[in-house]
Amino acid sequence: MAHFETQWRTACTFLAAAYRRLISPQGYGAIAPRWIHYTTLLVPLAVLLHYVEERHGGEAMYRKIDRWYWANVFGQRYDQAVDTTSYRDVREVKEWLDGGTCPNWLQNWRTDQLDLETISDQRSVIYRGLMCLIVKTGAKDFINGQPAVLAVTVLKVKVEGGRKWLRSCP
Repeated sequence: MAHFETQWRTACTFLAAAYRRLISPQGYGAIAPRWIHYTTLLVPLAVLLHYVEERHGGEAMYRKIDRWYWANVFGQRYDQAVDTTSYRDVREVKEWLDGGTCPNWLQNWRTDQLDLETISDQRSVIYRGLMCLIVKTGAKDFINGQPAVLAVTVLKVKVEGGRKWLRSCP
């Protein structure tokens, strides 16, 4: 029973860390529940954060996790077959973190495949991802110069700078 309780506390700790990373402007920028892309990304993110901490990983490992996260958002990979995708992602990203090859889907994913001109529905994962990138990059309110609050509708957004997060794997 003690082993289970230890594992449970570890799981809770890293789920909380994943959630904090998700909602932080310095993390993934989902500053309100409506801006969260996929709640189903929380568990694999927690597993990967735990894996990096166990290995005393540095910046390069966290950059890989960030790359994996944003490519999942903009690639809309968690729209279906979530259990299979989560399992495969955790296995492949762990190998990549340990110096293996970048997962094929991530290596082949290209930002120029996104049609940003047609994204206008606030329920779209890509729309929410773009808004979170805007928060993450430190967008300011046009009127008062303070950090942006995503409480208004943005009709059309072209984000060229966000593409740098998603380029091919190192």
